[in-house]
Amino acid sequence: MLGRRAAVLVVCAVLGPAGCASGQTGGGATASPASPTSATAAAQDYGCLTPDQVPGAYQLKLSDQPTTADAFAAGHGRVGVVLAHMAGESVCEWAPWVSKFAAEGYLATTFTAVGPTDANVGDAITELKRRGATRVLLVGGSKGGTAVLVAASRPQALPVAAVVSLSGPAQYQGMDAGAAVPRLTMPVLFMADADDSPFDDDAKSLAAEAKRAQVHWLKLYPGASHASAVLGNPAALADFTAFVAKYAPPTVG
Repeated sequence: MLGRRAAVLVVCAVLGPAGCASGQTGGGATASPASPTSATAAAQDYGCLTPDQVPGAYQLKLSDQPTTADAFAAGHGRVGVVLAHMAGESVCEWAPWVSKFAAEGYLATTFTAVGPTDANVGDAITELKRRGATRVLLVGGSKGGTAVLVAASRPQALPVAAVVSLSGPAQYQGMDAGAAVPRLTMPVLFMADADDSPFDDDAKSLAAEAKRAQVHWLKLYPGASHASAVLGNPAALADFTAFVAKYAPPTVG
């Protein structure tokens, strides 16, 4: 499984320097809310946000926890995007992609998970509704992939337009994507690298169970990249981009 630094380097290669963060380790999930002081503002970069991204740092309210979660949002639009990170990662894993989605006309957010990640996904959806989104695309890598599949199977504050799971295991820490996937009706994309065992087999089995989904694409690629790093493969990036453009375009209100 790739670490955050490797994943960020891959994203940097895709997005270029303007869309990428510094690659340092992210902050904790219980950081204090921002204050007007420059010292606190610096702390709100979570160790990875660029100066242009820092104004988008915020604390995500959690419905099942007594604390908040470090989060980052950017963009404006009627279509929201929630991006959920892999185990051992933070808001930093998907921060460059939040900016990329924002530049393409989406309202996007990511967070550092606190407690059950699927519940955090639901809280992020609620936050995007508060900010004006009317539907949402869910994207997650590894445990985040499991989380978005589970969250999409439950009633949420906004309709889920589509779901992308990158290297998502069938089960993880009480989250059961195997039980959730047969209930999904929206388009779903399962992505994994063919040598990233057992996640390639999980992608195959989950895709086979998504029989009620309007579309259930299964895409496997050479290599052993994991979670967001899968998108470093140009073929994977092209498939991801095509799926999002077709099933969750930013122009949809």
